[in-house]
Parts: sequence; structure tokens; C-alpha cells
Amino acid sequence: MTVRYIGETTPLALTNGKLYEVLSIEAGDPGWYRIIDDSMEDYIYPPESFDIVDDSPISPKVLEKTLACLERREHGLGSTGDISITLESGFLSKKDFNS
Repeated sequence: MTVRYIGETTPLALTNGKLYEVLSIEAGDPGWYRIIDDSMEDYIYPPESFDIVDDSPISPKVLEKTLACLERREHGLGSTGDISITLESGFLSKKDFNS
């Protein structure tokens, strides 16, 4: 799902008017959006801070780019265990098997 941030621009976090891809919708009511923000890290944000631009599942092209970004980040931070990143219902799911 693609969303547009409608809040105040915060350096290294979110930019007003910028499009972001929702990686997952976290449990809760309402479910918060997991997004790779401007810091290139994934964080959760409240859905009321965004307008939905396209509610279709994550595209293969965006998925490939996102997986590459997450893989680079994981390798850059050192060994974090065996990580599996899969596509479930159009959203990314990351599972740590050492938990």
C-alpha cells in the first residue's frame, strides 16, 4: 500500500507530501503502519498521519528494492541471527528465528 505523509516534515523521519510504501500494518486498533522512513530505518507510525494513495499490495519492484535495503541494513549492523523476510498478503513479514 502506498501512502502520503500529511504531517509536519521532520528531518531524518518523514517529509510532508512524500510517498511511502507500507511494509506491514501492525496489530492494534487502528493498526499502525510500518514504513521505511527518511532515515532508511523501518518504524511504525499512526495511520492518521497519512492519506492512502494506492491500497493495492506491495508491488514486486518495490518489494525487491525494500528487501535489498533491509538486507544491506542487517549486514551493516553485524550478525543478528537468521532473518527470513517473506511476502504475506501483500505486505512484508520479518521473522527472527533466534527468538
